[in-house]
Amino acid sequence: MSIPANLKAKWRLMERMLTARPENEKKDRKNRRLAENQNPNKCCVITIRQRGKKGEGAIKTKTFTVKSEAQANIKKLAVEHINFSSIVHADEAGAYDILHGTHL
Repeated sequence: MSIPANLKAKWRLMERMLTARPENEKKDRKNRRLAENQNPNKCCVITIRQRGKKGEGAIKTKTFTVKSEAQANIKKLAVEHINFSSIVHADEAGAYDILHGTHL
């Protein structure tokens, strides 16, 4: 008894779906935290927005790419593009702690 071609194709598809991918097996995984496994072209996108009055949304938006989300990069952008009397809202990342002492 021969198996129809369409059933063979379905069987192969199901077999692939049920088989663990080789790169996902524990012994084959790469530790992305190690320097040799990281992408050297990786960068961080920082956006600075000036809010309008309540309900208006943003008046002005500036976007920058930096090599990393480090305090030195954040401080440089803040000094160049944010007025010192501005109220700054940032996330909880440690890189933005530098803004607490210089901006409201």
